Parts: sequence; C-alpha cells; structure tokens
Amino acid sequence: MKIAIIGYTSILARSLIEELKQRDYELVFFGRITDVPNAEKFEIPAYPLKVSQLLNMDWVFYLAGSGVQPDDRSAHNELYEVNCYEPLRVVTELSLSQYKGNFVSFGSYFEIGDVKNRQTFNEEEIVFSEYPSLNIYSQSKRLLSRFLHDFTLKKTGFRNFHFYLPNIFDPQENTKRLIPYVIGAIRRGDEVKLSGGEQIRQYIYTKDIAEFLIQFMTMNKVDPGLYCLTSDEPCTIKMIVEEVVKTAVDSGLYVPKIIFNAAKTKDAHAPYLLLNDTKAREELSWKPKVTVAKMLNKYFELY
Repeated sequence: MKIAIIGYTSILARSLIEELKQRDYELVFFGRITDVPNAEKFEIPAYPLKVSQLLNMDWVFYLAGSGVQPDDRSAHNELYEVNCYEPLRVVTELSLSQYKGNFVSFGSYFEIGDVKNRQTFNEEEIVFSEYPSLNIYSQSKRLLSRFLHDFTLKKTGFRNFHFYLPNIFDPQENTKRLIPYVIGAIRRGDEVKLSGGEQIRQYIYTKDIAEFLIQFMTMNKVDPGLYCLTSDEPCTIKMIVEEVVKTAVDSGLYVPKIIFNAAKTKDAHAPYLLLNDTKAREELSWKPKVTVAKMLNKYFELY
C-alpha cells in the first residue's frame, strides 16, 4: 500500500507516521524539509503539489496547515493557499485525472464560529454554520469544508474523507500552546499569564487519532464525507491549568503565580466550541482513550 503524507512535519502527521511505520506500507512525504528518505518538496507558493505524484497512491493524507499555532502571523494569502486553495485544487485535479484511491483532510471546530450558548455541532451544522467567523484561519477552513461537502455529493471516482477535530494535544506539541507554556513557566518559576480561562473546549490525543486512522484505513464499507472526532468530556481552560498545577504539586514543584484575564488569545471571545461525534462513533467505531490528565507526567518529563 502506498501512502502520501502532505505536511509530514505537523504534530498529528508525526503520530500517524509513527503508527504507519509499524506496518508494511510505502510512505512518501511532502513538506518543506526534504532531508528524509522519500521526501518531496512542498511549500506554498514556490512548490505546489504535483498531482501526478499522487495518482498511484492508495491513500493521500493532507495534513498541511497555516495559522494553527499561537502567534502564527502567516500572510493571509499563504494561509488561504495552504488551508483551502491547495487542497481544493488537488482534489479537483485528482477527480479530473480519474484517481481511484482515498483522500483524507482535516477541519477544525473553530469553523463553528462565535457561539455564545452551549451546544454541540454535528457535521452538517458546522458546514452551514451562520455564526460569525472567529478569524482568517477559521474562515479559510470553512471554505474547504463547504467545498468538500459539495464535492462528496457528486460521488466522483474516489473516496474523500474530512475529519473535524477539536484541540489536539501531544507532549511534543508546539511550546507556545497552552499545556507546554504553563509547564515551561512552572519549570522556570515565571508568572503564568492566561486569558479568562472560562472557554469550554474539547481535547483529543494525537495518538488516539493516529490509531483510529490506521483502523479506519481497513474499513471498506464506509461512506465518503465529513466526520467529527472528539473527546468524551468537554472542559474549561481553567480545568486544564488546574490539572497541570496538581501534577506539578504532586511532583514537588513550586508553582508560581497564575494570572487569568492577563493575555489575549485568538479564541478568547468564543466561550463555547463543541463537536458532536455521534456519527463517527456509530459508523466508524471512534472511541478516544487517553485524557489530558493521563499524559501530563509525559509533558513534565519533556519540559
């Protein structure tokens, strides 16, 4: 089986590759860095994907993204290119070239928009959300989701799947993200400055997603389309921080002052972002296993 990983250096891609390498698959990587075996150059705008290189792939995973990380100030045109226009172009050209494999991409619950009441959103409700967009990132992802929704209805020659994800976590994630930032500050003895912390979110572990995708690839009778993947229980940002503090105290570490309402984040004005993953649980046997609390010791070991 031949598998293309586009955006192979992302944190989710790394977890997926780790799982794929345990099996007898031929992997081809597409990304900015080409100093690993079977790596092809992919960097917008200078090095767009060559669709001809994907036509003999059984699976194509599009994991490239722009504007995801905190303080990522990618130019708007690059952000739209990577998150929307490039995968849109690739899917269109694959279809015109009569591709017969599988294309997998990923959306975000940030596409829901600025929701002020606590409610969960399924796939259709995200695609047709009328809530104001949170930022350029969420707008670019919305455009791709709507295109893929309509593309699926055409029932063209290959199967395409689009998975909506909430916040993902991994001990090796970007150090500017919430959990590594708080742990790093505790290790250094620095004050921790955060947003209000009342935002309700969902978190899933990268390895849970990767293991699910491996199992998913063996399913033959799955309808193409959009699916939500999320965790069992939502939580607030404050709850995550409290778990980090508890782990630090249990480890005998000094915890410096933690100040809420002292920082601005992209999503601070969005009190609720919640996915409804009933469809994936019923049709794809999706079931997350690892919670943030279970992985915090791993984070502390790294930081």
